[in-house]
Amino acid sequence: MNLNREEVTRKIQGLKKEAKNLGVKLILSSENIYEFYQDCIFYDGEIGSLKYKNFTISVEVTGNVKASLFNNHKAIVDIRGGKNDGAFYRKMNQYIENDSMLTEILEQSKNIKTPFKSDGFFIIISKSNEIKYNVFDEETQTFIDLNLSGVLGRNRDVIVAFDNISKIVKIVDDYITVKEQSEKIKGILEKNKCLIVCKKFNDIVTTIKIDLVKHDTYAIFKIYEGFNNPILLNNHPKYPAEIFNYLKYFSYDCITEGKFISEMSSLVPYITDQIKESYDFEEEFKSFILGDNNILIFGYNA
Repeated sequence: MNLNREEVTRKIQGLKKEAKNLGVKLILSSENIYEFYQDCIFYDGEIGSLKYKNFTISVEVTGNVKASLFNNHKAIVDIRGGKNDGAFYRKMNQYIENDSMLTEILEQSKNIKTPFKSDGFFIIISKSNEIKYNVFDEETQTFIDLNLSGVLGRNRDVIVAFDNISKIVKIVDDYITVKEQSEKIKGILEKNKCLIVCKKFNDIVTTIKIDLVKHDTYAIFKIYEGFNNPILLNNHPKYPAEIFNYLKYFSYDCITEGKFISEMSSLVPYITDQIKESYDFEEEFKSFILGDNNILIFGYNA
């Protein structure tokens, strides 16, 4: 924060060089960044964007600001919220000289209970804005949620928001892997089959059964309780359907294909080429229980 014009330009040039090396096109102009003001409270709308493969990641400031500034017992600026149109910068920059001064005023305001009786500046911010990342998949023409704000960490600096380009690239690449594997899984499900994922931890096995449906619900996930291996060895079912007859489960629906892709993300580290076409469930399952593998994934005719 608090960068002058030269520092802003130099910082953006460095970011563009890093982006180019990673195969990313960074669209960010120093003209869109105020000198000495980089806290997002002074901004609204899109700051810039990154284009990587078939994805556009726009960095935006969203949310309405409601604030009042006092000086020597008097209210001098009042921003009542409404549409976020950059009013904070337009109305406050003649009094607040830079980010550092804003931080100073915020700090000293914490201990003041009666602004009309205090000398100097005092500020009340009852509503503020934040930086968000919107990811658009050009191939599907849809916005997708990659939780970039959560993964990258929340900050209020509109330039720092572009600092983690390599991490953004990795997150997008991971999503592409998920998407590709989900297509593979969907191919199995569309052949009137279901997919079964068995995970083993010590002597406990958890089973996930995934069915693709053709009506309002896109897919149904059923997660069955973990069961104990020795007990299962004495009573293991001969056919896949039997295991689902006596185990309790909870299920949830995926309403859209995008949600389906999102739900498959936890399985992607295992899936790759491990999916089997199982024609002998009994032998396959028993070998899994007795063997060293911790996961079994197969499709079968439902």
